[in-house]
Amino acid sequence: MRYGIGDVIDPSARPRQTHEDEQNSLHPTRRSGYLTGKKFELWFRVKPLKAFLMDTILLLAIFTLLAVLFTYYFVSGANAFNNSFWSNPVRRFVLTFSASVLDARWKHLEREVRIMTPYRRLHAESASACSTILVTQNGTAISSFAPALLRRNFFHAFVALIAILPDLLIIFIGGVPYSPAQVLEVYYTRTYTSITILYLMVASVPVVVAWRLQNLRTKMPREPDTLLAVWMMMCSE
Repeated sequence: MRYGIGDVIDPSARPRQTHEDEQNSLHPTRRSGYLTGKKFELWFRVKPLKAFLMDTILLLAIFTLLAVLFTYYFVSGANAFNNSFWSNPVRRFVLTFSASVLDARWKHLEREVRIMTPYRRLHAESASACSTILVTQNGTAISSFAPALLRRNFFHAFVALIAILPDLLIIFIGGVPYSPAQVLEVYYTRTYTSITILYLMVASVPVVVAWRLQNLRTKMPREPDTLLAVWMMMCSE
């Protein structure tokens, strides 16, 4: 697949081959293109494994936080978990910090989807340049949600919505540890909302993994996350 303008070489203007070029032509392993191909092949194999590992850690973190909320809400009485949870003065900080870590990871995933969506549509040949590589990118998940819907990038809009929910999770999960000075209905609302958001995250992680596996079909030599990377791909470098 070619993303842009290719090189056109005039045979009459071809530079004279030097002795070093002749030696490199006799030894394929000394060619820069050979080495570049090897590096690309290694990068093409290692990067999906790294992304899969990060997604697995994210899923385990969500399950852990969900298990803490379930245990605190459904297991009552004087047990080891409740006693340690009640006596811990930083329990609210731990929950909100965990939600902040999840928020940072989902913001990173939304940025990845936002960058790759135009190139996936360009690879599928289902859109023009005005709706693909020439689209003005937004900087946050909140500002990207509505434009993604208008462009019919429904998967990007879905991930942007999931990336917005951790902002609410940080607010609601801080009120899950019940306090005698807290209204009981507010405690229930915050607990149910936090569990629902975590359930949506659990269901979204496998979808993101499947989406990332489909990106391998494009065989892009690098991620288009910088202006230089986009220019190099447009010039088939």
